[in-house]
Amino acid sequence: MWVKGKDDFYSLKAQTTDNISLEIVKLDADEYTWLQSSTKEQGKVSYILKVSEANSFYIIYDGNKSVNSKSDKNGVLKFETISTKKTVTLTIKRQNK
Repeated sequence: MWVKGKDDFYSLKAQTTDNISLEIVKLDADEYTWLQSSTKEQGKVSYILKVSEANSFYIIYDGNKSVNSKSDKNGVLKFETISTKKTVTLTIKRQNK
């Protein structure tokens, strides 16, 4: 779990049974980027990300894949990915209004 500044709510939360490593690269209003790697070959990671806009569409880039998702009414975006021993860049960008 990572909390930005003095916020009361976490900015990024990862849930997994694996040991993963995260390196935060950028957490801005319209773009969220971090590096993810694991000690295991494959494992599921569930993310909860507090985003800047509620009920808005975001593109999630997971290495070479991308998927569209929508934040909920509280500005929370939930998604899952697969961790690997190889470091993968995860980027979430808000789509144009």
